[in-house]
Amino acid sequence: MKNTVLMMCMLGWMSAASAHDAWVDERGPAHAVRYGHADKVEAYDTKKVVAVKAWDARGVEVTTSTRVGDDGVQIEAPAAALIALDFDNGYWCKVDGKSRNVPKTEVPGATDGSRSLKFGKTVLAWNAALTRPLGRTLEVVPVSAAAPVAGQPLTLVVLFEGKPLAGAKVNTGGTHYDKPLLTDDKGQVTVPVQPGLNIVGVGHSLPHDGPQADKLNMAANLRFTVR
Repeated sequence: MKNTVLMMCMLGWMSAASAHDAWVDERGPAHAVRYGHADKVEAYDTKKVVAVKAWDARGVEVTTSTRVGDDGVQIEAPAAALIALDFDNGYWCKVDGKSRNVPKTEVPGATDGSRSLKFGKTVLAWNAALTRPLGRTLEVVPVSAAAPVAGQPLTLVVLFEGKPLAGAKVNTGGTHYDKPLLTDDKGQVTVPVQPGLNIVGVGHSLPHDGPQADKLNMAANLRFTVR
């Protein structure tokens, strides 16, 4: 199996490096790592999956195993109530108006350099442990231990490096911020809950430390199903 089998064609990606997301599919028993948009899954380089961890309903970390196949990275975690993903989408820049998955310093005349990191959390079984942060760079954490109910609002807090992030753009459909909600000064935001799959996404950008890129673009998501 070649790791490059799942490498996307990089031509014609306008702002895909920041708009695309990465997550763990809630459907099992082997949970697939996905990349793209909520309505369109795309191929990816499996080397970009840098970490996968899982926790049970008590909040205790459990053993996971991964394998690479034609459908990307597959995760086996039978006892998991929560699975978290770290996905390093690498450096991006624009050359002649087209996006390339390389550092800005590697291409003469490149513009709009960015580094893209993505953090996914998929809830398989709701529990009180979900209100405890995992200590990830960017994450979305439920404020209440009560399981979400369709038609009732859910309050979440966005954390960056463990601290509440005020003014963060939050979207309930993934990472397309056409009409985002904004976190308050406590980093909290209240989102609607619908029957079935719910996706909450947040983005955060900082200046990049180094000549390879201009910006560090981060995205995090929280996925859960309401039955």
